[in-house]
Formats: sequence, structure tokens, C-alpha cells
Amino acid sequence: MGWNLDDLRLEILSSPDDELWNNSLSSIPNTHILQTSQWAKVKSRVGWKANYLIWKNPEGTVQAVALVLSKEIPVISRIFHSCIMYVPRGPVVDWTDHSVGEKILDDLIVYARKNHAIFLKIDPDITIGLNLPESNDYKKV
Repeated sequence: MGWNLDDLRLEILSSPDDELWNNSLSSIPNTHILQTSQWAKVKSRVGWKANYLIWKNPEGTVQAVALVLSKEIPVISRIFHSCIMYVPRGPVVDWTDHSVGEKILDDLIVYARKNHAIFLKIDPDITIGLNLPESNDYKKV
């Protein structure tokens, strides 16, 4: 990594072109269908709002993406603006680079707080092993 983590730039998009989002998503290994713009459209039919977060390095290369779904909580929102947030099978980032992963998580926490989320659920698609750990067929990834 020839750049500083502080130079990692977060872009927040409210409704990007499907091709732009999905191309950004596919530029990172281990993507998941639940991070696609098509999934966001499915979820919008049941009240979820999609926001698309992209982290780029100074050269403009995509380092991480996160489809962040949010939904207002009707009862609580009458008293104060609040929502719940969910990042299905994401964020998508190279989790072997722990410092980048930590920066992405920190940015997601700040984003959730700024948007009055009472909680943020992340669900990254990370495989740490195959089979049961106590079995002879266990394989650490």
C-alpha cells in the first residue's frame, strides 16, 4: 500500500447507476449478490432506503464498498428521528488488510451516528474455515 489510510476517500451515493455500482462492487474480491443495486431495489419495495458507500484510494482505485440499507422506526421516529441500518453481506473489503478494514468500520460507525441509527448491523461474507473445527476435514482458509 503506497498511500496513507487518511487518504482513503469515502464517497456517499444516493442512487448511482446500476452499472457503476456493480462495477465498483465487482472490482473487489469476495463480493456478494446482497450488495448489488438489484438487491437494493428489492428491499426498497418493503420500505428500506439504500445508500451506497465507496472508499477509494488517492489514485481512484476502489478499496471497499458498502450497500447500507436503512429503515425508519415508525413509533420511535414520532419522538425523534431514528432508523435502523443494515449492511447485508458487507461491507465488501479485503479483510486481510486489517488497517483498511478497521478504517471502513470506523467510517460506518460515524455514518450511522450522523444518520441517527439506533443500531448498525454488518454481516460481512467472511469465510474463516470449511467444515467443523473439530472434524478431520476442517480446513482453515
